[in-house]
Formats: sequence, structure tokens, C-alpha cells
Amino acid sequence: MRSSNTIRPGIDEVFVGIDWGASHHQLCAVDATGQRQRQVRLRHDVAGLNQLDAELAQLGTDLPICVERAEGLLVERLQSGAHRVFPVNPRIAARARERYRVASSKDDVFDVFDAFTLADTLRHEHAHWRPLPIASPALAELRTLSRDRDRLLESQQRIEAQLHAILDAYHPAPAQLFSSIDRDITLAFIADYPTPQAAARIGEQRMAAFRRRQSYRGRVDPAILTQRLKDHLLSGAEGTVAGKAHSAQVFAELLGLLNRQLADYDGALELALVKHPDAQIFRSFPGVGPLTAATLLAEIGERPGTIRQSECCWQRPGWHRSPCPAAAPTAWPSATPPTAS
Repeated sequence: MRSSNTIRPGIDEVFVGIDWGASHHQLCAVDATGQRQRQVRLRHDVAGLNQLDAELAQLGTDLPICVERAEGLLVERLQSGAHRVFPVNPRIAARARERYRVASSKDDVFDVFDAFTLADTLRHEHAHWRPLPIASPALAELRTLSRDRDRLLESQQRIEAQLHAILDAYHPAPAQLFSSIDRDITLAFIADYPTPQAAARIGEQRMAAFRRRQSYRGRVDPAILTQRLKDHLLSGAEGTVAGKAHSAQVFAELLGLLNRQLADYDGALELALVKHPDAQIFRSFPGVGPLTAATLLAEIGERPGTIRQSECCWQRPGWHRSPCPAAAPTAWPSATPPTAS
């Protein structure tokens, strides 16, 4: 497959836009003048994707295709067919649709208009866009783990915020005891003392015993923790406490599960990073641990021929060159070393 990042004037006569969906995809192809050559609605199943392959084969080979996705089965299917996929951010696609105001309601219902907009925008803007590189299996695994971890982290943060709101509504003291509400010791405290009435029975001895059970390693004295508890020991009405206590225990358990799953993702990412040949480069950055290195590699991607050079990447502090292990990739695309002040 050609590695050029540009469309070939006079040769690339067909531009394809695909408005993807969970159950159906809408395909539209335009020629170099913007005239529609083909539009078809396809199911997202085995028969539908086979039909997609046949439709694209009739239009040509090595086709430029615009789609509002950079990952997933559809994108991988297009790349496996040796087509050039140009992913576009949905926000950019939404702004592009504003240039095409004349569209029938039928087009809007069946997403024909959106697919046409993608195809025609690719026809106009291809000189400024770059096709999505095909990732190696090692990078694909790393990228999938990294992005799914980010989604799980977003869920964890939402659950943490919801738990905080629940506690604020009836029992705010647990949120004030330790450094953060998502810590295991905070979640354990909510499980053991889910109501203000239960927490009111805690004295210094009980707080010290609770710290020992949870293997607390903080330096805060039990007396200080007990005073914090008393200072924030507010309570909602009886019915509110009964209902919110149940919710707090459920959300605390869910948050603990998400914390454990995030730790599991961290381990999987570290193992996946070790398998990638460019891992040493990203691990060589000062202050970058395995998780950050995996995220950087997943999003920057592989750049054969531009990353691998004879010297190492620019590194902070001081922006000086330092030797890396032999054969390690070293220079970034379009990287210009900054002048040291």
C-alpha cells in the first residue's frame, strides 16, 4: 500500500464518506467534482461488511475514506482492505455540515446527508489531513488497553463524585477524615460506619483499632482523626439517613471494585509496554513511569523511519542529548531542538 499522505490529483477520482452507526452504516462516494457516484446503507453485521467490501471494490482500490472514528471494527475492516482511512473529529464534522444547509428531510433521516458531507469535505480538505497509520499488533494492544483504561477512569471519577454527593446529603464526616474519598480506608470506614449514629460511638480507642485493621500508614494521630469526625458529624433526617446509608454502601463497594480494576489495567499496560520495541524511548524520559510511557506511546504511535535515528530524544532538564540504548528510536518527527537559555 502506498505510504504517501496526500491524495493524487487526477488519479484519486473517488472520495468516500461513511457515517457509522451501531447497527447501520451509510456510505456515500463523490467524484473529483463533488457529484455523488454511489450511496448505500449497510448493516453492521457479517453480510453488511461483506457488502461494504464489494461496494468499495467496485469504486476502486486504495480509496480515501473519511469516517468519524479512529478505532473499532469498521476502521480495521477498511484498513485491512488496503484503503486509506481519514478519521475526523465529530466536532469538526459538525462544523463542516454547517456549510451544507440544503438537505431533504429524507437525507437527514437516513444519514445520507452526513455521509455526503464527510466525502465532500475529504475532497476539499485532503491536503491538510493525514491517513490513519495501521498499528502493529503490539501498538494496537497497548492503545486499546490505554483508551479503555481512560474510559474506566472516567467511570471511577463519576462514581466517586456521586458517592461524595450522597455523603454530603446525610453524613459528610467520612469525606473529611482522610486525604481522598476513593482511598480504601475511607471506603472501609463507610462500610463499617454508614450512619452518623454509628460513627458517633467512635472514640480514640475505636479509631486506633480501626486504623490497625486497615493497616493505616498515615501519620495522623487517632485523637486528631476522632476530632475531625466530631467536627463534621452532621446528620440528615431519619428517613434520609436510612435511604442514603444504603446508597453510600452500594457506591462505596462499586468504587472499590473500580479501584481494583484500574490497578489491574495498570499491570496489563505495563506488560503490554514491555512487548513494544519502542518502549525504551518513552521510558527514557525523565520522570515518566510505565503508565505515562504507555499512554504516550499509544497516542503518539509508531513512526518508522522518523523516530529511529542514531541519537536520543531531547530530554529535560536542560534540553541536552544523552545516549540511549543501542538501536533505540531517538528523534521525533519535525522535532527541532530548543535553544538552551
